[in-house]
Amino acid sequence: MRTQMRHCLRRLPVLLTASLLMGRPSPAAAQNADEVARAISTVMDHRATYMADALPFDGCTVQRAMEGAAGYAARLVPHVRAMIDDPAAPCPRTPPQGRRTVLVDSVQLAADTARVYLTVLRGELVHRENYVLNPRPGVYMGVRDVRSWGFAQAYPRRAGGAAAPRE
Repeated sequence: MRTQMRHCLRRLPVLLTASLLMGRPSPAAAQNADEVARAISTVMDHRATYMADALPFDGCTVQRAMEGAAGYAARLVPHVRAMIDDPAAPCPRTPPQGRRTVLVDSVQLAADTARVYLTVLRGELVHRENYVLNPRPGVYMGVRDVRSWGFAQAYPRRAGGAAAPRE
């Protein structure tokens, strides 16, 4: 029992220091937001250039993916910023039914890969896209793999086959 107590007391300064630093944004958090912005910029550019799909990205989900970074739109590559759907609007907001937009579900960064998961809404249709990127120096990351899956109707159909009315 005494050895456990001594061990805990020796670790107390480390625990206190760590808890004090938790409340402050670290330089690593800002760097992480910049890397997430690079990954999202790469995906936005890829969708517009190679897939010829310039659907707007939901600003709230982009901001959430960047861990709520202030001035999140300014962290994106300049020519893809125009693809953000109303970056000045307050978050959270509820998208109306029938909206045509891209939602950023999540971004995962690792040493050798970055993964970006999207939900694409096209009116009543929805599908998912997964991007695997190679982090490399420069403005954009290399796109290693793109997968689209889960094509479905986003809103339930009424009896008789007609789509549910938009509100």
